[in-house]
Amino acid sequence: MDEGIPGDRWIGYENDDCGVINVPETLRALRRLADGRHGSLFLDNAEVYEVHPPKKKSDPAVRVKVRGSGVPKGGQELTADKCIITCGVWTNDILKNLGLELDYEV
Repeated sequence: MDEGIPGDRWIGYENDDCGVINVPETLRALRRLADGRHGSLFLDNAEVYEVHPPKKKSDPAVRVKVRGSGVPKGGQELTADKCIITCGVWTNDILKNLGLELDYEV
């Protein structure tokens, strides 16, 4: 890596050609800032396998289906007004059922 990245606890770095973030450190920082506030929920070791947009304006909830070792057996469906999903290279797999796709390189 570039000599400009300081120590082990860097959060992000960018130059004219690219950028990179330290995902584990960034998630720890976000968790410290949001955990338990405004109904926030963090699920570790959970696979998001479906995302459904709001059905109608009168019910603006996003529905997210998750499964994995960090979730009760059989999976779980969560609803929220807003949802942040961090799924890295699997982003387009999740966005597919919303009819969306991101153009990115890994």
